[in-house]
Amino acid sequence: MCACCLLATSGTKTLLGVFDDAPGRPLPRVVREFATLDYDGLAPMVAEFLRDAWIEAGAVTAATIGVAGPVKHRAAWLTNVPWRIDASELQHRLGSATSSSSTTSRRWPGPCRR
Repeated sequence: MCACCLLATSGTKTLLGVFDDAPGRPLPRVVREFATLDYDGLAPMVAEFLRDAWIEAGAVTAATIGVAGPVKHRAAWLTNVPWRIDASELQHRLGSATSSSSTTSRRWPGPCRR
């Protein structure tokens, strides 16, 4: 069993979720909504989310990030929030997770994988 982290951020709310691998579709372990501008960035929000959910950072084996803004060199300046999201920083916060980032929402790509 592995844990995947899905992050989607907008100007008003950010959804964070951790899912366990399951046949057909990942099963939500914990999902939480945050007020985006209550935080200075995504990394502190992710740290709080993992801590409050009692999930060790190394337990997350993959992460997908949905952002509004162009992604270049694994980082994005968001168009609707004064944040820079850096996949390398989030990867460090999540432990050894691999990451994928996009500028649009995506359908879940399949089982949790490294």
